[in-house]
Amino acid sequence: MLTDILRLSDRELDQLRNALLQGTVGAGAGVSQIRRAGFLDNCEILQSWLSEAAETFGSVHGLIAAVRLLQAERGQSATFQGHPELLLSGPGTQDTPSRDTRVVVREIFESVKQSVLIVGYAFYGSDRIFEPLARRMGSEPGLIVRIIVNVHPEESRSREQAIREYAADFLRLSWPFHPRPKIYYLPGSLEPRAGRR
Repeated sequence: MLTDILRLSDRELDQLRNALLQGTVGAGAGVSQIRRAGFLDNCEILQSWLSEAAETFGSVHGLIAAVRLLQAERGQSATFQGHPELLLSGPGTQDTPSRDTRVVVREIFESVKQSVLIVGYAFYGSDRIFEPLARRMGSEPGLIVRIIVNVHPEESRSREQAIREYAADFLRLSWPFHPRPKIYYLPGSLEPRAGRR
């Protein structure tokens, strides 16, 4: 569908525009050609969009113009700082297109300047999601990242063991990067009685 291009990040749109300009990707490009052009994610989305958009926009120049218009619209939206922006992600409908949550989060992480607060119930192998934020922390020394996690209690472990094991697993599986964020947990999440958690 033509709205699938909305799922692409700003970086991917730049890459697509450049690939169209250089001729490494064209209207009838297959998945393998798209991969050879440097796209690792969203190859199927790109292939589908390129074939449908070619019918709508007519030529490679039309495709490039469509990508530029989308980029200009996103850039204009970004200038309205101080006002909240509703980002619809996840499954959408034909009338309400949405964007892939991973792409939206990555865009936010790649552009953040001051602080990020992440609150989550469960993190499992989130390294692919957090990698752009870790890179951003490396390039923006003033960036403050705080993550609030939920440590699950277990009868076989003491509170201290649960915290140590969770921290070790989180840093190994979800944030194996440097610099590291500030990580917090709610002490009440380790209450032995479920009614008090």
